[in-house]
Amino acid sequence: MEITEFETDPVLMNLMNEHMGWHGVQEANDMGFPKRKIPKGLSGSGLEFLQFHSYFLEQFSKWNKSNGGKYTSYIQPWIKLPDEITGYPDFTDSHYDVQYDWITDAPRRDGDVSVRPFNSSDELGIYIEADIHGFLHTVCAIVFKELLVQPVVTSPRSTYFYNLHGWINYWWNYWYGPQTLKRNLRLIYFVVSLIPIPGWLKRIFIGPR
Repeated sequence: MEITEFETDPVLMNLMNEHMGWHGVQEANDMGFPKRKIPKGLSGSGLEFLQFHSYFLEQFSKWNKSNGGKYTSYIQPWIKLPDEITGYPDFTDSHYDVQYDWITDAPRRDGDVSVRPFNSSDELGIYIEADIHGFLHTVCAIVFKELLVQPVVTSPRSTYFYNLHGWINYWWNYWYGPQTLKRNLRLIYFVVSLIPIPGWLKRIFIGPR
């Protein structure tokens, strides 16, 4: 679905220019909208990619809310990639590595805190931006017949942009956000509960029974 207000609303027009500027579109850069700070693929670029698009989603969400929530039902983040995408013939191409459960269905790994595919948010972002990001924009355009979602200069006008980047944002937060700390604490508590505690230490911290 097209978000037509990007062509008329000053707030969204500014947001679109921010997006184009970050991606290095010369027209936006010439208007003073800055390019990304760290070139794609370099250390730090992955985190910048994730943070910028998370910021973009947040700004659009604020605009949508302040304008009656017209697009709310259309921009919900995907928790799992739709069958239309996972059923696309090139989806399991090993070049993209998108067939693995940890990239297609993160919730299935709930509780599996001992294994994460990347050592940091930055590594995750670099990997996604390298191939998967552009690939999924292209596949969205094909399977949903929404050509707007593919080019950088128009993609935020499509509600699929928010579904897709919401999925990336969800997955990033699932593995590296505040809830990760909670899962790790649960694991630590479980491990500690298996360790015998001397009686004198229990009396100090728990008190006599």
